[in-house]
Amino acid sequence: GATMFFLLTGSDPEPITTSHPQELRPEVSAELDAIVAKATSPNESERYTGAREIRTDLMRLTAMSTA
Repeated sequence: GATMFFLLTGSDPEPITTSHPQELRPEVSAELDAIVAKATSPNESERYTGAREIRTDLMRLTAMSTA
């Protein structure tokens, strides 16, 4: 999540906070912003459980953008 935030904004995310790249880059979609927010949630039970889960959401987002 932190790496995605950096790649989208060029800035490091605030440590131990839910990050929203859309706050710095309004062109980031709400869906991608939500993925980064979930990946950076300080509450472990709210984060992705693994790479496969985040991949599923990213693939869904890709499918939405090509439809």
